[in-house]
Parts: sequence; C-alpha cells; structure tokens
Amino acid sequence: MSSYPWAAGYIDDGDRPKLVTSRFEHEDSYTLERYHATGGYAGLRAALGRTPAEVHDEVRGPPCWVVVVPGSPPAPSGA
Repeated sequence: MSSYPWAAGYIDDGDRPKLVTSRFEHEDSYTLERYHATGGYAGLRAALGRTPAEVHDEVRGPPCWVVVVPGSPPAPSGA
C-alpha cells in the first residue's frame, strides 16, 4: 500500500535510494515550485556560474564514484 495517497502504487520501504521518488513525500511533488524548493536545478545553477572550460573539465574529469568488485584487478592508473 502506498504511503502517500497522491502517489498510488508507491511503496517506501526505507531501504532504497530515492532518485526519482525523492519528492513523493510532498503532496505537491508534481509542481515546479516544489522542485525548486527541494534543490531542483541546483546543478544547472552551479554550471551557469562557471566558464564553459570549467564545466568541460568537471564533466570530462575523473569520475566521482568508483565501483569495487571483490576479486577484480585494480584499475589502471589514470582511470
């Protein structure tokens, strides 16, 4: 059963990351105002405050996360 009547079928088991559903707890989750109030477009605002070269360097730079699989060989240098 959904925790929120306005999000029928959604089940918050509390154990999963909320990438798409992070705003479902708000009854007005579908509005642009709620999106802005919960950090929507923060990445765009940050990018617009930088030069094109700075944005390019960040996007093309090394990843900010790494997946480690037990038993796998180490990543080559520069990866």
